[in-house]
Amino acid sequence: QTCALPILVRLGAAFEAGLALAALAAGTRTAAAVVALSYLSFTVFVARALVRRLPVGSCGCFGRVDTPPSGWHVGVNLGCATAAIGAALTGPAPWLGLADLAAGVAFVTGLLVLAGAGLAAALLTVVPRSRTPRG
Repeated sequence: QTCALPILVRLGAAFEAGLALAALAAGTRTAAAVVALSYLSFTVFVARALVRRLPVGSCGCFGRVDTPPSGWHVGVNLGCATAAIGAALTGPAPWLGLADLAAGVAFVTGLLVLAGAGLAAALLTVVPRSRTPRG
């Protein structure tokens, strides 16, 4: 299955990416709260679709890789929402503040962010496909 309105998905993805970049640049509690709300909204959407067994196919969130909604989506989004809520409560530092850190700390932080993004991508693409019976 494919998404009925791929342009809406792409616009939503662009909005979400812009929101994330703005939140990283601003580093404010409000920006973190908006990111948390975004993740929570998507979590509710996916959970409702799964519970109601709605036929939601992949809209190509990761390019050509099929990413049909799964329980992994709910888990990853809840984890990201929790992190954003934590940032909203504690007052995050702006991402651009990495320039103020020692080079080694900034480098390790960047690597951890990339590793986290890779893990999330794998949980949303590779794991669900490996659990799907082939026939």
